[in-house]
Amino acid sequence: QRVRWHQPLPADCAVVGKSRITHLTDKGEGRGAIMITERRVETEAGALLATMQQVSFLRGDGGYSEQGGGQPSDEPLAPLPHTPQDRAPDCTDTQLIRPEAALLYRLMGDYNPLHADPAVAAKAGFERPILHGLASYGLVAQALIRQCAGGDAARLKALDIRFAAPVYPGETLVTEIWRVPGQAGQFQLRARVVERDKVVLSHGYAELA
Repeated sequence: QRVRWHQPLPADCAVVGKSRITHLTDKGEGRGAIMITERRVETEAGALLATMQQVSFLRGDGGYSEQGGGQPSDEPLAPLPHTPQDRAPDCTDTQLIRPEAALLYRLMGDYNPLHADPAVAAKAGFERPILHGLASYGLVAQALIRQCAGGDAARLKALDIRFAAPVYPGETLVTEIWRVPGQAGQFQLRARVVERDKVVLSHGYAELA
């Protein structure tokens, strides 16, 4: 998931989202495909506020370009860099995820029962309902703003991250942050849950004004 803010978001404003598919990459028969969706968020007057990019893994669609008359495969995007392996993070942030966090996030309009119904979660292979990916994305953004931007959310200009594993409400999320040497305002980050010692968000990159 990637986002770049082009200007501060107005406190009160009607916005328009314009989405398009920019890339469709074939990983091969039985290996799935990658779809890149870009969304531009604009004011009604057409001023660009933010650009978002979502990478989706299409598990059952690999091999489409090899079929007769199939659409050619696009080149994959450059991979996000790994977080540093040779040094400790410059700072960390620890936050307890509220047990009802997924139910609260549903108020944003995402009513997927995977995040609320234990039976649906079990059928999908999870021990209990999981937290929305964008909710954990927001928690990492909050951690970065708290630790590196003095709590000023307007300073956050970009945040890219890979969803590596599910997060469960009630777990403890630790965000690890590295400054990029020689690049003011640029950071790499990842997040893990303490209870399972599992990296859940990886390959993070952020920019602060």
